[in-house]
Amino acid sequence: MNAQQSKQLKGTTGWTVRKFASTKYLQYNIAKDKYLANANLRKAISLSKTTGSTATRWKAMVAAERALLEDQGVTPLYYTNEATLVKTSVKGVVFNGAGSPYNFKEAYIK
Repeated sequence: MNAQQSKQLKGTTGWTVRKFASTKYLQYNIAKDKYLANANLRKAISLSKTTGSTATRWKAMVAAERALLEDQGVTPLYYTNEATLVKTSVKGVVFNGAGSPYNFKEAYIK
């Protein structure tokens, strides 16, 4: 195991939310930063938390991110991503947004 993998196992490579919700990263910026007073950001986050429409929620989250980046409240350095190839006969694999990346507990072959 290399140093980077060791840090990842300890959870010391960055900040993450305990329970995955797409708005958590955006909400963190208005909850913890008393100097970030952007009405558009707050309005978009509020809409994303209260709407029943998935499309409206997504548009509100995009608007919130844009407002945050315009004020340069945070500077995104990178976005982690990975490609995963799963055979079409394998069903029930869960890809998590936070924590363990995969869950094969309910996986089966069809």
